[in-house]
Amino acid sequence: MPLSNIDQQLAEIRSMVDALIFMQEEADAGKLVSLHDATVAMLYIINEKVGVASGSCGALHRREYRTTGR
Repeated sequence: MPLSNIDQQLAEIRSMVDALIFMQEEADAGKLVSLHDATVAMLYIINEKVGVASGSCGALHRREYRTTGR
């Protein structure tokens, strides 16, 4: 189901963004450099999740167009 997939992806994205914010806020200046790799990896995952949610949005739009013609 595209709609439940979108909900799931958005919930996971929100959690990951919250974790990134927490990590950056709580790290002292010396640890920010070591957080770089984890931050980049999480951003790649978030980007993939946005793509999955976007694909599900496209599926919803196509289904709506097929049923209503608009």
